[in-house]
Amino acid sequence: PPAVQESVDVALAKLASLGSTVVMASGDSGSGMTTTGCTVANPVYYNGTALKAPTKVSTTNQCCQMCGADSSCAYWTVNISNVGAPSFCSTFAAGDPIASPTNEPWYAVSGAAPSVYLYPSWPAASEFVTAVGGTGLTDSDAEVSATQFGSGGGVSKYNALPEWQADAVGAYFRQSVPFPPNGTYPGGGRAVPDVSVLSEGYTAIVGGKPVAMHGTEAAVAVFAGMVSALNSYRASMGRPPMGALNPWLYGTARLAFKDISVGNNAIDSFGQPLAYGFQASQGWDPVTGLGTPIFTELLKYSLNTSMRV
Repeated sequence: PPAVQESVDVALAKLASLGSTVVMASGDSGSGMTTTGCTVANPVYYNGTALKAPTKVSTTNQCCQMCGADSSCAYWTVNISNVGAPSFCSTFAAGDPIASPTNEPWYAVSGAAPSVYLYPSWPAASEFVTAVGGTGLTDSDAEVSATQFGSGGGVSKYNALPEWQADAVGAYFRQSVPFPPNGTYPGGGRAVPDVSVLSEGYTAIVGGKPVAMHGTEAAVAVFAGMVSALNSYRASMGRPPMGALNPWLYGTARLAFKDISVGNNAIDSFGQPLAYGFQASQGWDPVTGLGTPIFTELLKYSLNTSMRV
């Protein structure tokens, strides 16, 4: 709820004023695509050419979600057996509603394509938080946006676009890159992530055994370590901790990053494709933010900052 978000933002702002830096993972659900409005029209079905072969489903909502994940889908129908056989989902680009037969051992429920929204995670979308996305490496060691999961990113519906981010975000949306359909994300909101760090190919020790892991939770730990190192070095020179990083990151330090311009976040947390997401591009983007930090450059720019930012 907005009231809860506002109270958390106040607490985060207080932490920043005390010199604390808050960094959070941007999430592993990519664009955060969510479908709503799975209304059933019963008893009708659609008579048209199915987009693909019928798929076995366990619930009507599952079929509706499948329709929402397909940009070509306008209607969906589930044929439900009265004799214990599996139910099957069919999706259509167009079609005419027809009354479901009453003299057959099955009946149908149908509906229109649900509304689709893209949501960045919260509180990573707070302006007082530095949101960290994820990248990965190709077989040739080129760095791209994460592919084993979706690097969380997008535009907030609840948090306004901060002044310090306006130029970077505006530049992205003026580029000639594919965008999700109008209406699936708001305009003029706080955008995430701010930065990214390698988030795939890690090994953790769990119960004394090595376990492969990936995710923005790994990336944020690395970035937090960098910030701690910056503050430690500044402290050794008698300088205060940096506090809230974002105005500095988008200002003085914006050149301290390796731009990641390949990839997208139309990927869910399981590595499966989503119908809609954002495209990585030159400069800031809603997939990898400003890019991945070059620590020696961050250190140089942090030492040029004589006061808390």
